[in-house]
Amino acid sequence: MSYSKISLLRNIFFGSVLTLSIALANNAVCAEPQSPIQQKSANNLESLLQELKIQRTTIKTNPDDAKAHFQLAELLRKCGRDKEAAQEYLAATEIDPTMYVAFHQLSQINADPNQLNEAIEKLKIQMEAKPKELMLRVALSELLEKQAEYYKAARVLIDMVYSGSVPPKYTARVNARVHFLLNQSKTSQNTNQAVSDEHDLNIVPAPLPETSTHNKAIHRGVSRETRKIKGLGNIPLLD
Repeated sequence: MSYSKISLLRNIFFGSVLTLSIALANNAVCAEPQSPIQQKSANNLESLLQELKIQRTTIKTNPDDAKAHFQLAELLRKCGRDKEAAQEYLAATEIDPTMYVAFHQLSQINADPNQLNEAIEKLKIQMEAKPKELMLRVALSELLEKQAEYYKAARVLIDMVYSGSVPPKYTARVNARVHFLLNQSKTSQNTNQAVSDEHDLNIVPAPLPETSTHNKAIHRGVSRETRKIKGLGNIPLLD
């Protein structure tokens, strides 16, 4: 047998051994038991999917159960299926318009803009009949904040503050939220103005300043940091 044939057979043999070794190693890795964290995560997902199946069956049996729709929405939210969750939150509020916690949850997820608009319109209609319902106004405020309509979100609550309709135990939290939203509105306006100014400067060259003196009063109120207190941002609906 020639040397070239011997070399070829040797390469084939060792190549087969290497391939077999890799396959055995992969099988060994796949056969390794999952870590406790991986096993727990897999069990949680399986349990969550099972709960989803049960909850859907419950709704088929009783489609007018607002709580059932809300619970299904919560399960979908945990699965990261925000658009479907939003639809179930809306379904719950269609059955029970006073389920303000569903509106609150809707403001916390990545809902479709049309879904947010639908929820806002529902609350606006309710507010005409219940102008002094604080939880309704808080929910509406949160949805408007979600749309970056900060001034409108503040205005919804300011009307109640001015009319003295806020229950005493909520006064501090409502005032804090109004303060937060107004600051957000001011910051947003200044940011938009800065972008607009920059756009104008790109079109028309700005003249050179006559002096190096800067106006220290510009945005002084905006640059001042707001003291953080409990209740800023999305205040919870429930105690």
